[in-house]
Amino acid sequence: MPSSPWWCSGGCGWRGRGCCGTGRAPSAGGALPLPPDKALRRNLWLVVTVVAVCSCVEHGMSMAANINLDYPPPIVFKEYILNSHAFLIIPSDYSLPLGIAIFVISKAATILWNFQDMVIILVSLGLASRYGRLNKYVHHLTKMESISGHTGSENDSCMDEYASLQAWRRVREAFVRQAALVRRADAELGSLILLSNSNNFYFICLQVFNGAGGEDGMSLNKVYYLTSVAWLCARACAVVLAAAEVNVRSRTALGFIYEYPDRSYNVEVSGRFSLV
Repeated sequence: MPSSPWWCSGGCGWRGRGCCGTGRAPSAGGALPLPPDKALRRNLWLVVTVVAVCSCVEHGMSMAANINLDYPPPIVFKEYILNSHAFLIIPSDYSLPLGIAIFVISKAATILWNFQDMVIILVSLGLASRYGRLNKYVHHLTKMESISGHTGSENDSCMDEYASLQAWRRVREAFVRQAALVRRADAELGSLILLSNSNNFYFICLQVFNGAGGEDGMSLNKVYYLTSVAWLCARACAVVLAAAEVNVRSRTALGFIYEYPDRSYNVEVSGRFSLV
């Protein structure tokens, strides 16, 4: 999760932090006309679908690679538990109640691990989308004021200066509320991100270790281990990159401020920008 973005100072104590993710930035001057993110809903559903489908496929291959249907059901179940959870139990310690408990707990843990990664990605996408919309507005504002600075008349200078000051004040307030929302999300999800990365790293190492040995050739076990490692690596990278994208987008607006003409600076732009 990112550190405080470029206008987090000078604005603590704002109310209604929950409005930061809705696209509205209520203030005395009205809401910011932020451009909608038409791709956000599609991207969220895409993440949910990909995580659900890939997790089911990977887990189905795990079960297929560790069972032999030539034996009676109790033996099949025992072989599955001993093969898929060899790092937890040895054959001499096996019993049917213990096997059922391991089966139920492992399935619940698999669902929770995939769900926690999906939650981190979805929340990160939402925060990054909000920053992207704010950045587009800042880009549009700096571009329009750069043009008006060349074509405006002196009679309209006072009105333009007041309108510019109000617009930049609302932008600052929107970034302050967004920074507060990100800090709150970071406080809630920071430990979850650490747990997710540790869990993914452990199982990547475990699957690489299990897949490195065994029989030669491209058996079902080999295909499963290759698929599992590829999926775990992709999921771990998606979690890290999605969270990092929030930090990247929180600083994008600085590039537009660098291009802002000096003659158009006001107390909101110069005061906040000098703190960066």
